[in-house]
Amino acid sequence: KHMKITKKSLKNLISQRLLSEPSTVLKYTGGRCKTPSGNFEKELGERVQCHALTKILLLVVFLDAAKEKRILGKDQCLFNKSSSVKSSREVLESISTDCMGVEGLIVKHLERYGIF
Repeated sequence: KHMKITKKSLKNLISQRLLSEPSTVLKYTGGRCKTPSGNFEKELGERVQCHALTKILLLVVFLDAAKEKRILGKDQCLFNKSSSVKSSREVLESISTDCMGVEGLIVKHLERYGIF
């Protein structure tokens, strides 16, 4: 039996576990400040962006799988009717094209492994 997942619990999971990387921030700040400066700021920014991109891609795949298996409830929509993007596939294609350039064919890679 599946546990009921609320919007609040999903929001907390996303903000606390997927889009943040406290251990990396601590590595670059040494716990002395919230954000580093100079070269450390640039390096941290790059690491956090890479982490966030990876986690966003995983989140899209996770939510799509949860919808397919009806874990989110009966016929939960992942997209608004007025949205220009209508599917998880379109989200992945858009993100990968915008952020990864030549590597933008991520959907084909995922299909090869049976993930999408």
